[in-house]
Amino acid sequence: MRQGGDGVVDKVQEAAEAIEKTATQATGDVAEIYRQQLDALDLQDDLQVAREAFFANPPPDLPEDPVLAEEAFGLTLEARTIRADLEEVEGRREDFYAYAALSVIFSAVDAYVAAQLDPLSLDADPSGRVRARIRMPLGGDR
Repeated sequence: MRQGGDGVVDKVQEAAEAIEKTATQATGDVAEIYRQQLDALDLQDDLQVAREAFFANPPPDLPEDPVLAEEAFGLTLEARTIRADLEEVEGRREDFYAYAALSVIFSAVDAYVAAQLDPLSLDADPSGRVRARIRMPLGGDR
């Protein structure tokens, strides 16, 4: 990035751009997590409705034991389908959490590298030549 004068204005502008980028990404991340959470809640509601419908009109061979009756519901095609969909949504959500964590780590590494490369300035002129400048303080207070 081009440095002008003492570079304070450029640094403030870079920081503002980084904050805006991070805020935009975080807003998108929160929206995606919220959507996935709603999907999971909808599937849990569907499973509860299917359970209530199953026990409202039980099959004639349903065992009296509540544990065995619950197992019988779990073996129905509808319950297995809904549970498979629910596991898929939860798996995507876990993958997204991992992606979000890695995104934060990579952003932090990028910010660290950018801070370490602050003395480096690259400029390109209209003819296509690229110039690199390195600012190094000589002498001064230690």
